[in-house]
Amino acid sequence: MNGRLTLRPEAEDDVEAAVAWYSSERAALALAFIDNLDRLLGRIRETPLQFPEVAVNVRRALMARFPYGVFFRVVADQVVVFGVLHLHRNPHAWRSRT
Repeated sequence: MNGRLTLRPEAEDDVEAAVAWYSSERAALALAFIDNLDRLLGRIRETPLQFPEVAVNVRRALMARFPYGVFFRVVADQVVVFGVLHLHRNPHAWRSRT
């Protein structure tokens, strides 16, 4: 596909909160989180349909090292990310954003 990928403001807030928390623990963790997320977003942009649907028109990609899921929709030639959520806190928080 290799279309456009957009992060909604809520997803940007999720990323900022996660990076802030990991930074407070150890700067290297924050950098690893950002790197892992960037690689995953690249995979999502290139082949979004490889990730499973968790609801109608909602897909989830799991981060490799961190307990986070990236929740997104494919709309025409665009991927819209509406959540980057910690999966152990409230795994169903994404539902209120769809």
